[in-house]
Amino acid sequence: MKKLYLIALFFVTSNWCLAKYGLRLFGQEYPIDDRTMCQFFINQPPELSDNFTIAFDFATIDDSYNEFGYIFRSFSNNGKKMDLIYQVVDGDFIKVSLLIGNQKQGEISLRIDRNTLKSWTRIKLDFDLQAHKYLIAIGEHSNQLHYQYFSSEDRLKFYFGINDHQSIATRDAINMKIRNVDFIIDGDFEARWPLTNVDGLKCPSEGGQYWAQLRNPKWIRKDFTFWKPLITKKLEGYAEVVFNTDQHKLYFIGGDRLLVIDPENIAEDSMVLYQNPVELERGHQNFIYDGIRKQLLAYSVDHMRLYPFDKEQLEWSEEFDFSMPDRTDYLHHNRYISPIDSGLYTIFGYGHHMFRKSISNFLDRTRDKNTDPFPRYLAGFGLNQENQKGYILGGFGNEYGEQKYSPHYFSQLMEYDLSNQSFKVLHTYDTSQSQGYFTSANSLVVEQDQFYAMLFKKNQFQSTLQLFKGSIENDSLEALADGIPYKFHDIRSFADLYYNKSLDKLYAVTTFCSDKETVLNVYSINLPIHVPALQQASGHGISAFWKMMLAFGGLLLLGMTFWYIRKNQLSVKKPAGLAEEEKTEESAKVNLPTPAVQKEQVPDHSFIKILSGFSAYDQEGNSISKKFSGLRQELFIILVMNSVNGKNGISSEYLVEYFWSDKNAKDAKNNKNVNVSKLKELLKMVGGLEVVNNSGYLKLKVDESVAYIDYVKFCNLIKEEQLSEQNLAQFKGIAEGLSNIRSLNTNDWYDKLKAQVTTKLLEYISARLHQPLPKHMVIDMCSVILKLDTVNEEAMSVKCQFLVEMGRHSSARATYDKFVEEYKTLFAEEFDLTFKEVLKESFSA
Repeated sequence: MKKLYLIALFFVTSNWCLAKYGLRLFGQEYPIDDRTMCQFFINQPPELSDNFTIAFDFATIDDSYNEFGYIFRSFSNNGKKMDLIYQVVDGDFIKVSLLIGNQKQGEISLRIDRNTLKSWTRIKLDFDLQAHKYLIAIGEHSNQLHYQYFSSEDRLKFYFGINDHQSIATRDAINMKIRNVDFIIDGDFEARWPLTNVDGLKCPSEGGQYWAQLRNPKWIRKDFTFWKPLITKKLEGYAEVVFNTDQHKLYFIGGDRLLVIDPENIAEDSMVLYQNPVELERGHQNFIYDGIRKQLLAYSVDHMRLYPFDKEQLEWSEEFDFSMPDRTDYLHHNRYISPIDSGLYTIFGYGHHMFRKSISNFLDRTRDKNTDPFPRYLAGFGLNQENQKGYILGGFGNEYGEQKYSPHYFSQLMEYDLSNQSFKVLHTYDTSQSQGYFTSANSLVVEQDQFYAMLFKKNQFQSTLQLFKGSIENDSLEALADGIPYKFHDIRSFADLYYNKSLDKLYAVTTFCSDKETVLNVYSINLPIHVPALQQASGHGISAFWKMMLAFGGLLLLGMTFWYIRKNQLSVKKPAGLAEEEKTEESAKVNLPTPAVQKEQVPDHSFIKILSGFSAYDQEGNSISKKFSGLRQELFIILVMNSVNGKNGISSEYLVEYFWSDKNAKDAKNNKNVNVSKLKELLKMVGGLEVVNNSGYLKLKVDESVAYIDYVKFCNLIKEEQLSEQNLAQFKGIAEGLSNIRSLNTNDWYDKLKAQVTTKLLEYISARLHQPLPKHMVIDMCSVILKLDTVNEEAMSVKCQFLVEMGRHSSARATYDKFVEEYKTLFAEEFDLTFKEVLKESFSA
């Protein structure tokens, strides 16, 4: 419903914080197929009037790549065009031009400082058609033009980023982000898109009257809602990770080298080789960054020794002495650099079947056998620099320290006074608040009166790190975001939590050491963390994902129970009218056409499937899926995605950079050659598949008469202009498989595969939804769309209308109810059309 401008302005500005996230659009830095399109008004746009306004928040990203490109292009039903163009005019200034009608006399521009556009800036375009006046305003700058072009009968569609629309198709898009996109007609808000989604390829305007369609979107809110996998690195042997709190970089430290990682710019990783390699013992926790002296330190709790790293000479101060009869006595201890005396202190730990509680002081090399806290390990520890207090959460141990006396979890938050090394219990938590998680990643992040902790269950090897937010002042403890996979074996695993204050972002790290190497995984999430509506409503408890699943499962169970009871009640005594209606629907069901659709015959040998998880079978019909390591699976996916539809393959340089950027050139090339050779051997077992090298580009050749690859089959199917029932049946299977893919955290290409196939399949089916096809086919087409895009209003409406026409009223109602629940879950608001209104809704082809 339209609102008067002043009233709308009040509500919009009072809720402005709700729209602070926005949409990132990938531009010229990215491959053409990965760039972003955002089309506003995919259904019928509104008619213009004599006065209308387009306004939105805008900011550039990766500015060095933005030389020339379109912010948006617009096209009317009468063939009229309008572009907003970004162009660098010199190193420090940008020319933003509104080009009306593709004529020089229709151009109006502003010269803006380049740095201004790196932050959110409001762009406003005002149109007065009676006075033939156009105004562009960017921040405090404005300019206007008198020009006659648009009329009030025009209807405009807007494409931000790239687009494929007839004569305005382009791939020249800049790297940018937008939010709070407003279309105002005669002073009233006609449509507004805050762009606060966390996922999805379609987005409704506020009120749901209009829709936007997206391709390759990057929803900024997602970075405030879910952990984002950033980095996976490997070093030979045992290695540890440390956070440089000044430069916000990670040190991944091995026996002979140190890898410096910038989590925000992976391309700038650098390797340092020591002049004096050292032997590290697994599980010792040997390193800490001293933020007071700006220095990396190695230390041994067992020997009470410190070894500073000389960054000029690239060597440690002296030879390490970490030798112990049998491992350390201080596994998973906590440590800190004291703001009082600048000394290194450690506390707690475990070794030789004993839990520890002593405080080790490296200044005077003493251990204080304090009497306050019980011995433990796997506790979380964080400092509040302002009040010089430490905080300790959880841990595992017992009162006596000896493992034989039934160790248990500690469910307390303690305050530790650094000045006198005294302890005080602040809160004791109910175990339901943490879902049984009370062993912690090594560090807590403490900010003022709140803290963040990563908790996990130590009795599971395939464990999960769950982020919790707690209060120093009270006993609140809230689960946030999704979980992070964590392989836990106490002498092989380590996890930590770091805070980048300048970016207001958390980093979680995990390491796992096998017999040959240590694998580091790094994740990030922005603060403040967005809590989905379901999680907010339920208070303490599990992560958002599981709350959604439990809510949906509960509703489903409740619905089934209600249906069963109702059915039994009606079977005893039904009113005549209702009985007649039900009879009509059952009759319609019996008389439905049920054409025999021949299923796709997938061979039982020589095939590889990647659209529902990875599976491979050789020429004899034997499964060889386990022979494909995670890396070789991903290598195969990269090759097949870059080898079909006329593509020329993938460069060797890209593979080296993608998989082995942490290695020197020689080692990286060797690794590439070995893995490509291994993959070739496996593909030879499948048959009909060959990797060829053309001028440095690796390409997969597929003999489709011998080998079957479901992705190749899919690419062939969407080339067919007519949609057959057999192909539709295959698309249903593909959609089901895509919804079941569980991407590996280290496998970015599985995510790209799923996104690409989802987008192409949605476009293909949607383009044929209004063709004259049998009703049962249209219903199946809508089901495919809803499987991939659960809040697609058009698919839901069409499906409901066709089901009702076929007499299947209860099925139509169930489709509507499921859509409404999904809509509320995703957007935290009610869907504004009733079932009856949906049945009357119309969509143009």
